[in-house]
Amino acid sequence: MLLTFAELSILFSLFGIESAVLKAALIALLDILPILGTGGIMIPWAVTSLVLGYTKLGLELLLIYGIVTVIRNYSVT
Repeated sequence: MLLTFAELSILFSLFGIESAVLKAALIALLDILPILGTGGIMIPWAVTSLVLGYTKLGLELLLIYGIVTVIRNYSVT
């Protein structure tokens, strides 16, 4: 959870997402839940952004989710 929070905080800040630390903290807390997890928040947020015309934000969120997933899988093995 702490690793997810750190990754999301840094990446959200780099991409200029508002309230980066707060959003990262909430997503990291929800990451504890096995069914919801990071993807349960990030993917719908990205898809909604894309549908509403916020293409840059949607693609950034998908990229952030991909980076977090790769680092998680790499750190577990």
